[in-house]
Parts: sequence; structure tokens; C-alpha cells
Amino acid sequence: MYKLKLSPYAKIFYTEWLLDPKSFRYNVAYVQILHGKLDVLRLSKALEKDVNDHLLLNSHIQEIDGEPHWVQNAGIYALEYTDHPV
Repeated sequence: MYKLKLSPYAKIFYTEWLLDPKSFRYNVAYVQILHGKLDVLRLSKALEKDVNDHLLLNSHIQEIDGEPHWVQNAGIYALEYTDHPV
């Protein structure tokens, strides 16, 4: 398990979230529109690698010894795809 203390800047956003935990203001949305033939399995593997390789995309905040830390998740949820015509 990898962990990293929050920076003073990140603590501001964490504190704001503590005051309003139902807020989605700081969630990361990853929306892409792709055209043409697509190898979904290859795309899925690439996106999973990207998420697993970047701590802030694959972590949650946890208090450790009274200090908030980014803590790496054990795994990620399966990615979901939708096929919407543009």
C-alpha cells in the first residue's frame, strides 16, 4: 500500500469536502468521444494501466495518525463503456 501526505493545498479541498461530503465538485470525469473502429479490449487495458499508474486517479483520502493521506486503492472498478451516437 502506497501512501502520501496531502499537500497544504489539497488539505483545503479535503476540508471543504468534510464540510459537504455529498458534493461532487472535485470528482474527475474522464469523457472521450471516439470515432472509427475501436479495439475495446486494448483501450480498456490502456485505461486501467493509466489509472493504476497514477496515485491520484487510484486513491482515496484516509486519516493516518491524525493527518490526511492519499492511500492507493487495492484495485479499480471495471471500466464502463456506452455506445452513444453523436
